[in-house]
Amino acid sequence: VRRQFDHHHDDLRRRGEAFQVIVGIPYFYRRFGYEYALRVADWRTAAAGEIPAMPDGWSVRPASGIDAATVASLQDPMRAAAGVVVEFAPDLARFVFDSPVYETVIAAYRGEPAATGRLYRDGDDAYVLDFAATGSDGIAAVLAGLAGMAPGCDLTILERPGLRPLLAGTGAAATSGDAYYARIADPVGFLNAVRPELERRLAASEFATASGEALISLYTSSIRFSYNHGSLGEFTADRGEQAPVSKGGSGVAPDQFVNLLVGPHGFAGLADLHPEINGGRQQAMMEVLFPPQVSDVQSWVVP
Repeated sequence: VRRQFDHHHDDLRRRGEAFQVIVGIPYFYRRFGYEYALRVADWRTAAAGEIPAMPDGWSVRPASGIDAATVASLQDPMRAAAGVVVEFAPDLARFVFDSPVYETVIAAYRGEPAATGRLYRDGDDAYVLDFAATGSDGIAAVLAGLAGMAPGCDLTILERPGLRPLLAGTGAAATSGDAYYARIADPVGFLNAVRPELERRLAASEFATASGEALISLYTSSIRFSYNHGSLGEFTADRGEQAPVSKGGSGVAPDQFVNLLVGPHGFAGLADLHPEINGGRQQAMMEVLFPPQVSDVQSWVVP
């Protein structure tokens, strides 16, 4: 398995892929450089007897590969509610639509596509993934359509962030307590790739007019960068610093770096959880650059 992952990661490096997500065996993939970093959304279950009727003017039909662009556009309002979005590439989306494992539907209002959802059946359990709608009628239409495909089954909905306000009061909620694995093999390269977003955060903060040099130690290696009136210089790699706080820098455990960038805790939350994460005199800046993130992940399998 390690040789397989070495091959896989080498292929990703050649393609310039800076970020990976995987779902699988508990703990196992931490041995290959992955962290539990992206929270799985909570679940909300609509009981079979409580599924609403199809609203007037709405209809539901199965989606296929030719609907990939339409379904992708319906997902846009959902993605807008998250800071970190992992979505299906167009080629993969077509496989999802044509898979015998899933049943993706499009709900249309007077013939115009307006909502979508993906049904996964596991025995008597029925899950709704990738649910996207902009109003209560779209919610009702998708649920009514999927209920017809899973008669007598409760529908357990993955309550993605953009969907949460629309599902308030629908069924019973349950916290998943789960997370997706994620990996960033090149911390410096990733920071440079997202530098425009980090600059936006800096320019909107109390550091908008500040200048200086910053150090983030991952203990076995370090990252240095400059900042000047809302702009960030290039992130560069340096040798490890065992006592970064005494040198004016911050320390971050290397196996919490992905969490720092895309996880739900932010620098302040991680510092409360892990003694080796210490902001020192840079604490306020670290909290500005690395706030808690809300994620929205499309996954081939049910987490």
